[in-house]
Amino acid sequence: LIGAAGYIAPRHIKAIADTGNNLMVAYDKFDSVGRLDSSFPECSFFTEQEQFDRFCSKQMHSDDKLDWLSICTPNYTHDAFTGFAFTLSNPLIIFLIFPLFARFGFPSSEYHFYHYIIGYLFIVLGALLWWMAITYLVDKLRAKFNINSMWLINKIMGTIIMILAVYGLIAGLLAYYGVI
Repeated sequence: LIGAAGYIAPRHIKAIADTGNNLMVAYDKFDSVGRLDSSFPECSFFTEQEQFDRFCSKQMHSDDKLDWLSICTPNYTHDAFTGFAFTLSNPLIIFLIFPLFARFGFPSSEYHFYHYIIGYLFIVLGALLWWMAITYLVDKLRAKFNINSMWLINKIMGTIIMILAVYGLIAGLLAYYGVI
């Protein structure tokens, strides 16, 4: 939970407790969060974002992973914290990037340095365009989604990305070994 000392946080804490979930970690730059102790006495609390980030990163690689992020901060800070959550939850994108490199022959002795620069720039450009398209669509269609539809969309997109990654890896390896 980010923003544990704010005025909206008690509602989030109550909802987490009422639904039978566990609040594992909370962050706020102010340490006046005694309200956490009544519902979640085992909750780790941090006033430094770096420590919170380190804890969350370690937790994502443990058996007791974080499932949700609740942001209880002023609206103008939501984008930064959402970006933090996206970065934290997306280390598996590397399984898509490696097959792309293998599929398109990065690295190869045939290419010059400027080929690599152009290739990397287009990868970054593609990622930015994808991010802008997704955020635009979500902004325009946000009222039409509920938590169940978001869960379904995440599962479908994750499956598609995994299929593409496996296909890219296999095609890249087959091309590398001269089978294709």
